Amino acid sequence: MLIFNSTYRRHPVLAARLVKFKISLTVADLIVLYIYAPTQIIWIIAYNWYGGDFLCRTTKFINTFSLHLTANMQMLIAADRLYITAHLRQIHQA
Repeated sequence: MLIFNSTYRRHPVLAARLVKFKISLTVADLIVLYIYAPTQIIWIIAYNWYGGDFLCRTTKFINTFSLHLTANMQMLIAADRLYITAHLRQIHQA
């Protein structure tokens, strides 16, 4: 962990990229928390949808989009950390 901290202090561009990924992941998680979870709770309690066709399609799109967004952001963060780990020697020599 100390190696990553020293790398990010010396190379702020790498740190800025990770911060952008973390902010995007936070936004995706907030969408899941405030949109997906309440609609699922309402669906479980009511069992019938009373919102109409358009609202049903919109809600299902946002639910699917938010879950895929969260998974993709986690994959991007993992790929970024893999790239940093694989090229750590080149970064320290620069």
